[in-house]
Amino acid sequence: MSFAPAEPTTPIGVSLDPLIPAGLDWQPMDPKLIIVRLLGLALAGVPLVATGAIIAIFAPSWWLITLTAVVAVIFTWQAIRTPARVHAMAYAIRDRDFFLRRGLLYRHLTIVPYVRIQYVDINISPLEKIFGLASISIATASVTLSATMSGITPDAAAHLRDILTDRARLTGAPVESEGLTEDAGLSPSATSTPSTPNDLGDVDRLGDAETSWPPARVQP
Repeated sequence: MSFAPAEPTTPIGVSLDPLIPAGLDWQPMDPKLIIVRLLGLALAGVPLVATGAIIAIFAPSWWLITLTAVVAVIFTWQAIRTPARVHAMAYAIRDRDFFLRRGLLYRHLTIVPYVRIQYVDINISPLEKIFGLASISIATASVTLSATMSGITPDAAAHLRDILTDRARLTGAPVESEGLTEDAGLSPSATSTPSTPNDLGDVDRLGDAETSWPPARVQP
C-alpha cells in the first residue's frame, strides 16, 4: 500500500508569517546599530549601578543592595537581547507603501502609505555620527500612524527620504510639469487638467481647480 505525497497547502511566494509579507525585498539594519545600542545602555546603566554599589558599601542597606542588583539585571538582560532585536528589524519599500517590522516578544508590522506622509525627518545622534549611522522618522496625518527607524547610513536615509517624498511619482504627474509649476510659483492643482474624480481626494482637487478658473461672463 503506497501513499501519494501531500500537496502543498501554501502557494509559492506566500509567507506563512502574517508579519513578514512575501514578495518584498526586506532590508536589514546595519550591524553597527548593535554597538551603538550597547554603548547607549552602558552609558545609562553603568553610572546607576556604580553609584548604587558605592553607596551600599559605605552605607549598607538591604533595599539599596536589592535595588542596585535589580537595575544591574535589567540592563544586562537588555544588553543580551539587543543583537536579536536589531536582527529582527527590517524595512521594505513598495510602489506606494513603506513597511517596517520590529520586535521579538511583541512583534510589530507598520505599513505607511506614501500619500499619508506629511514629513520625513533625519536625525543623527553623537554615537550614530561616530559609527556612520542615522535615524529616520516618518510622520503622517494620523497621530497613531508613524514610524521611526535607526541603523541606516546617512546616504540610505537621504535616498529613502527622496523616495517617500516624491510627490510627482506618487501622484503620477510628470516631473517636468511639477518643476515648471514650482518655478512659476503655482500649485500643481492650478495647472493640471481636471479629470473625472475617482475618490474623495480627486473630488477635492477637482473642486479647487474649478474654483480657480475665471467666472464665466453672463450674457445680458
